[in-house]
Amino acid sequence: MEYAEYTVAQNGKYTFKIQKSGLEDSYFSVRVKNIEKFKKIEDLNLAYSNTEQKAYNYKGAAVPKGYYVDTKTDVDTGVVITDEVDSNGYSTGNEWVWVPVVEDNNYKFHLVLETPEGMYGAPSVTYTNYSKLWNFTTDISKVTDKTTMQDLSSPQVKPSEKSSYSEPSLVIGTDDVSFDEINYTNVYKRENSTSSSKNNFSSTDGLSGFASQLRDDYDNMVISLNRYKGFYIGRYELTSNGEKSGISLVNKNWYELYNECMFLNKGANTETSMIYGTLWDAMLKWLASKNYNVGEAEDVIRGNGNYKIEEISVYNSNRMVKIIVKKENEIKKLKTGQIS
Repeated sequence: MEYAEYTVAQNGKYTFKIQKSGLEDSYFSVRVKNIEKFKKIEDLNLAYSNTEQKAYNYKGAAVPKGYYVDTKTDVDTGVVITDEVDSNGYSTGNEWVWVPVVEDNNYKFHLVLETPEGMYGAPSVTYTNYSKLWNFTTDISKVTDKTTMQDLSSPQVKPSEKSSYSEPSLVIGTDDVSFDEINYTNVYKRENSTSSSKNNFSSTDGLSGFASQLRDDYDNMVISLNRYKGFYIGRYELTSNGEKSGISLVNKNWYELYNECMFLNKGANTETSMIYGTLWDAMLKWLASKNYNVGEAEDVIRGNGNYKIEEISVYNSNRMVKIIVKKENEIKKLKTGQIS
């Protein structure tokens, strides 16, 4: 059986013609009805989230000015927004999902120091906030919070200490790499840089200049979460052209991905960045609170990821036609968002 890939961007009835040599032409139709439509947030006559007036309060989620929201989504399952639509309201841009962050005495996405400390590798760069990172585990003997499946035995370390559990931190890759070997001149500056005009750190800026940007990025994130009580995570994996309709970026180092994330925002009301470990943990905690399974990838996600051993297939809308996207034991890159 032969298959053809066809991209569908709008709801409606799609009719396809089948031609075979020596046979009469035949036709079949597929009706698509589950593609989301978005509305501009300014058109919904909502109140602002706060006095900053950069975002509107949509069912408890903060939707930035200039963005579009899928009004059929809600906070419990994830409010979805996009930064671009066509004339009919279908998304043609990047899409993001709101993750609410509610702090309590047992879980905080960051800690605040009473006395600022210097960053490891750049002690002249002082900070006042740092992450509280967790291990998520399926080893029940280590779990003290059955709701979130958190291994609470993880160390709590500060950016002044060299550890994979410290954040914000200079990224060193492995313990064998010294800070002197970090090529920070490949990293973009946020200040005075745009998607069309990018400025790199120079040797004059020094490693402390890059460290200061990491510290400022993190502090801005803390301020934003305190102000809006949540954040947006990309709905699809990062691609070379944003977050949708491209091939996922692989075999890139942390700095290259950091650069790619920096300019995905539209306008002055949002800022984009690599996701922090502490935000990833906050997302897993939220998913677990909604009864999603949170655990090791091999135990939980298998069947939904692009694993070598898995056959990956999709169906048409009436589930009559199965299209094999990737065969079992085949290694193949897939387009971002192509499978569940």
